[in-house]
Amino acid sequence: MTRQGYADPKTGNVKRRAEPDNTLIKEMLEIAIEELSEIGAESDIWLVDDGKICRTHKQIYTYLKHRALRRSGK
Repeated sequence: MTRQGYADPKTGNVKRRAEPDNTLIKEMLEIAIEELSEIGAESDIWLVDDGKICRTHKQIYTYLKHRALRRSGK
């Protein structure tokens, strides 16, 4: 993410604005999916989508996509 700072006129504190960086977001998603997959393999803790355990990268990605769409109301 690219960060830009600005001073809050009331407090004088410097605040930061984040501009989305799609490359970083994609990398973060890949890392999260890998971590979820490893957690499942090591701990028998899994994401379950429609009664099916999500074990593969594609299954976990699809689960996260569906959850994000439901949360955003789309």
